[in-house]
Amino acid sequence: MTTKDKILNELIKSKNDYISGGRIGRNLGISRNAVWKAIKQLENEGFKIEAVTNKGYRLLQKADTITAEDIINSMNTENVKENIIILDTTDSTNVYAKKLAEEGAKDRTVVIANEQSAGKGRMGRTFCSPKNSGIYMSLILRPDFPIDAAQLLTSYTAVTASQAIDNLYECNTQIKWVNDIMLCDKKICGILTEASINCETCKFSYIIVGIGINVGSVKNSFEDDLLSIASSLEDETKIVLPRSLVIAEFLDIFFENLPSLYDRSFLSLYRERSWILGKDVSVLRNGVATDAVALSIDDNAGLTVQYTDGTTETINSGEASVKKQTK
Repeated sequence: MTTKDKILNELIKSKNDYISGGRIGRNLGISRNAVWKAIKQLENEGFKIEAVTNKGYRLLQKADTITAEDIINSMNTENVKENIIILDTTDSTNVYAKKLAEEGAKDRTVVIANEQSAGKGRMGRTFCSPKNSGIYMSLILRPDFPIDAAQLLTSYTAVTASQAIDNLYECNTQIKWVNDIMLCDKKICGILTEASINCETCKFSYIIVGIGINVGSVKNSFEDDLLSIASSLEDETKIVLPRSLVIAEFLDIFFENLPSLYDRSFLSLYRERSWILGKDVSVLRNGVATDAVALSIDDNAGLTVQYTDGTTETINSGEASVKKQTK
């Protein structure tokens, strides 16, 4: 056990009472300066510790640490409980999961990181992933369905994330085609699906589904330009929940409702939760933006739009961003 862990144990044992740095030092045989340094380390890891002159330290709130045990204890789904991998930090859970998939990792393996240094978003963007704050997770799947069903998986994942969040936070999230979850008109979750295809069989070797959810407050983590379009569950609902609980709720819904992916019945929920239908949008493909109105979602999760010249088209790639309303 490290000095930091020993000091945390001293704080936990003191419960709601203050314990002085001198007393901690005497109990552990270390200097008060070493105690102070360890306290700062704990605070940097997300523990909330109150320090009062002539009283000492008191642990106010434990860090929201993600553990496989906490996830498993909150889950109903049985067949992923042995395949949960927790990382403290990684460049990208999708990159890490792809490496595992290439090495033969099982179907339904789950990779979760407490921090990403190079989180991946759609269209080559990055996904801001501050430590101790969000859920950064990738699923390894080896499904037996046609290659053209890949977009359906992204849409199904969006419905799952929306349902899990609404269940726990008692809110009404919406889905921005094709893969973003919106709350109060701000993005709180993004999804990135990547795949490897076996050219001989024309089937998927594996699919990686990456999910990023902003759970804890991001007000001190995101730059102002990002805060104008993105937020977190804590910032919008004022509710603080353990990330492990949110992960467990997502995984339960995802695997329990998989039959609705294959028969496409989930699409009714996808349409009901749409944030984009009926709005003026800008369709971006190959670097060219075209104005349109979002009309409907088809049975392949494609977005049907109507351009200003009256023509309609169903798009299955690219991006459709909602145009800001001018007063």
